[in-house]
Amino acid sequence: MNLYDILGISKETLPLEVIRAYRKLALLTHPDRGGSQEEFESVQLAYDVLGNQERRAHYGEIGDLADNSMAEIMACLNQCFGRVCLTLIQKNMHPHYQDLAEHMRCAVVQMRNSLLEESAGAKDQMNFLQLLAGRFETDGAENTLDDMVEGQIEGLRKIIERFAKQHEHCERALEFLKTYRYRHLGSTT
Repeated sequence: MNLYDILGISKETLPLEVIRAYRKLALLTHPDRGGSQEEFESVQLAYDVLGNQERRAHYGEIGDLADNSMAEIMACLNQCFGRVCLTLIQKNMHPHYQDLAEHMRCAVVQMRNSLLEESAGAKDQMNFLQLLAGRFETDGAENTLDDMVEGQIEGLRKIIERFAKQHEHCERALEFLKTYRYRHLGSTT
């Protein structure tokens, strides 16, 4: 996976242009706007790496993400941070009086729990479909209904795998957040 290709930019692209490319693609690929979750996550990962000069330099040296494990953690944290900020804005809560590190931890836990619920639902659906597999018969040469069931089972397997990876990223993000505190006006540290 070439992160530059995902964002449609070159290695010489300036930081501001990286942000522009990300924003454009994020709007196009976001699941709430008709895009796929997988494409959006790829765009997000590319931005998390290429939008940070240190990680971009590291990626430039090694050429892949094998040693860039912080990118997955940062993608999870970035998503949760956005949710926390949006919640604080919607509830008219001033960040000077909130423990944002704790809000972040809670958001990661909520994301992790949501992934577990969604994964369980996908597993239930897959188990149900497996009961249907091989049960359709036809006089024709091609059994398209059985193929459809098999295709849905395979799609659910991929979704469950993705949930497992995202769950692991949440666990790692929680470990990462253990080292952080947020100085707010009500804190004693």
